[in-house]
Amino acid sequence: MNGINSAYAALIGNPIKLSQGSSNAVSEPSLAYNSVDQEYMAVWRNVTTDFQTLTLQRFTNTGSLIEGNINLSRKPGVIFGPVIAYNSTDNQYLVSFGVQGNANFAYNSSVGKLITADSKLIGDNFSISSAAQETSLLYNPQVNEYFQTARAFDPDSIYPSNIILGQRIKSDGTLINSNIRLDTSGESGPNGQVALDSVHNRYLATWRDQGSSFGSNYTLQGRFINADSGLISKQFVIVPPPDFKSGTTPLIPIRTSFDSISQKFLVVYGLANDTQIRGHFLDENGTPIGSEIILDRNFTYDNFSVTFNKTLQVYLVAWTSDSGLIGQFIGTSGNLIGDRFSIASGIKSSVIANIANNDLGEFVIAWQTQGTQAGIFAQRINTSSSSIPEPSTIFGIGVILAALPMLKKEYATRNKKALEKI
Repeated sequence: MNGINSAYAALIGNPIKLSQGSSNAVSEPSLAYNSVDQEYMAVWRNVTTDFQTLTLQRFTNTGSLIEGNINLSRKPGVIFGPVIAYNSTDNQYLVSFGVQGNANFAYNSSVGKLITADSKLIGDNFSISSAAQETSLLYNPQVNEYFQTARAFDPDSIYPSNIILGQRIKSDGTLINSNIRLDTSGESGPNGQVALDSVHNRYLATWRDQGSSFGSNYTLQGRFINADSGLISKQFVIVPPPDFKSGTTPLIPIRTSFDSISQKFLVVYGLANDTQIRGHFLDENGTPIGSEIILDRNFTYDNFSVTFNKTLQVYLVAWTSDSGLIGQFIGTSGNLIGDRFSIASGIKSSVIANIANNDLGEFVIAWQTQGTQAGIFAQRINTSSSSIPEPSTIFGIGVILAALPMLKKEYATRNKKALEKI
């Protein structure tokens, strides 16, 4: 039985402002939960006219900031797409981020930085992969190592210029073997979120095949990777055509979460042409279960998130719409629990981070916003039998999103060639 049948969402306290000051330069937040110290670490991109860097902020599981913002060393060139994973064995974090124009690393490659639980930097930056677009990173406590997937983009390559690569990383930052190509052939993109099957100690990687002249029809693809021995399944179709078509939306996100109790995955994806967010359950072998779940028929932005809370036995999916940041609980049988609810109004964030706190039976979600209330914010979410609370009003509908077009233009320019077929 689901832990919160017939329950509704409850926002715990006010939004937590993670970034200091008011700046449109902050974007792309990522979150990790430290189960040893029972606190969170957030990382995001920080861009000014003088430099680009990554910023860290710790906060307690009750929402209080721990110390202040910490900027990592400023490096030349472009920094983008930071993701963070927590290592519960060594009580430390790994941050992976993309770089361009840095003489120490290849163009469009991903770079790693190890960080202690109290925000101290460990060693030098190190190269992870030649793939850095749509990076997904996780930690596997069964083998005490990290696993990353990302899309490699080489604009000068004749064919293929977009492929999906995986990389195993030891807890000390040492790479295990070389990159693993996950897609079989042709062009692929975007990369989806990789999920850990903790029961069988393996990963499910997801991505979209770009189709075109390479013989496919824009299908959502998946593949299992053994945590300690490499590929263990052939590439398989999760969602067949004609759902995945070429459209005007620059990215079609794919997000995945694993329920270790029911031993199944929930894959959530967006459709470019019909502005829908859909979800589909897969069994432990990757076979679709039941029918698609329609979450939103008026999806107009380019990101969302999904995560499973083992304590509550429920998924939380979050996305942005014209009315703001929206959430929806989904039960393990695919039933929508309660109505969709507002997390913050007036938010048109292009990046959302969503994680589960299994110690407290909560979720925490982070987002970026621009305008008069610019910054990186987080919100704790639980369940309540009472009615759905009013969303936060600190981001009113009238917020002027002055920097959003600039950020989207920059992102679109950076990926224009890579995503021509998407």
